[in-house]
Amino acid sequence: MRYDNLKRHIPKIAAEGTGEQCPECGSPLVIRKGRYGNFIACSNYPVCKYIKEDENKNIIKKCPECGGDLKEQTSKRGLKYIGCSNYPNCKYAEWIEKNEESKDDDLEEEQIEKYSNQFKKGKRDDIDEDVMSSWEANISRLFNYLNIDFKYESDSYQLTQLRSKYKFMSPSYLPDYTLNDGTLIEVKGRLDGRSLENMKAFKELYPEEKIMIIDNDIYYLIDKKYSNIIQNWEKSSNSLTSDVDVVGIKINDRMYYVSKLNVGDELLIEREINNQYDKNAIKVLDKDKKHIGYIDGLHA
Repeated sequence: MRYDNLKRHIPKIAAEGTGEQCPECGSPLVIRKGRYGNFIACSNYPVCKYIKEDENKNIIKKCPECGGDLKEQTSKRGLKYIGCSNYPNCKYAEWIEKNEESKDDDLEEEQIEKYSNQFKKGKRDDIDEDVMSSWEANISRLFNYLNIDFKYESDSYQLTQLRSKYKFMSPSYLPDYTLNDGTLIEVKGRLDGRSLENMKAFKELYPEEKIMIIDNDIYYLIDKKYSNIIQNWEKSSNSLTSDVDVVGIKINDRMYYVSKLNVGDELLIEREINNQYDKNAIKVLDKDKKHIGYIDGLHA
């Protein structure tokens, strides 16, 4: 079954102490972050599984279905609701407020689902992976052709620690590929809002991990080189951008590096997902990785 051997990663974040001791084993009590917010628990977990009762979460009313306590809770999307304390045996819940933001969230879900359904999902005869798109199928073929050892969707990274910071972020992040040297590969032609937030949260929680994003332009450079070489390559009707404008070349010392360029020099591009002004910003670098500008937003 898919994901049976999924390796799950949890960020190493030091828990904040409370100054109290566990009544069961005497270890310090710490503040932890859970699915429904912060809670106080024993630092000796999993040896000791003591959790301090949250006295601030008052019972709102009784559940009309099972008679249990209804308490205010927070969903994975950060929305407030009243849920039964007997969950999962009783799944009764009431939305406290489903605001316009949640409607926008639902709309984005529909758009993402519609976009994903355009890809050719499924298993191919020449590769073992049950991939999500023709692009991923081709990247698997590329790795096999180049004798690069890889695992497909093998590692899951927990992101819930930053739920309050990133509104549309997923609870966890599952990179498309993990190479033998630990490099993570994400095949993503279009970085939507959720993908960008996932990338930002991932980099913040797992700064030691190395990740490479194969976006639209990078993919079509690969397609141009290997589509007529590798067997069963799935052709695409799209084409690589031929002419693009580079802007911002006169800022700071960029002009100096621009003046040293010659016709035919190789340039590098790099997605700058932490750019506070443009979430789709693409940096342009010279061969020595000196920043010379950005790809014009009309072409990004």
